[in-house]
Amino acid sequence: IGTGRLHQTGNDRGQIRYMAVRTEYRGMGVGRKILSALEDCARSDGIRFITLHAREAALPFYRELGYELIQASHILYDSIRHYEMTKPL
Repeated sequence: IGTGRLHQTGNDRGQIRYMAVRTEYRGMGVGRKILSALEDCARSDGIRFITLHAREAALPFYRELGYELIQASHILYDSIRHYEMTKPL
C-alpha cells in the first residue's frame, strides 16, 4: 500500500526516494509511518540531513512533518513538477 527508500548520499546526508502511497490509503497515516521509519533508519546510520524531491501535491504533507522547501527541481514525464525539500534530523 506504500513504499519509500532511503539512500545515503554522503557521510551525514541521505535522500528519501520513491516515496508513494496508493491513492485509496492516503490520509490514513501510512505515509507518516513510512517516513518516520525511514528517518529512524537514517538516524541510526548517522545521517543528520535528509533531502527529497516532492511532487507539488505532496508539499503540505512534507511541510507538516518538518521538511523545508528549498527550490523547484525537475519535471518528471514533461508534466510533473518536483520540489527539493530538506530536514535536519
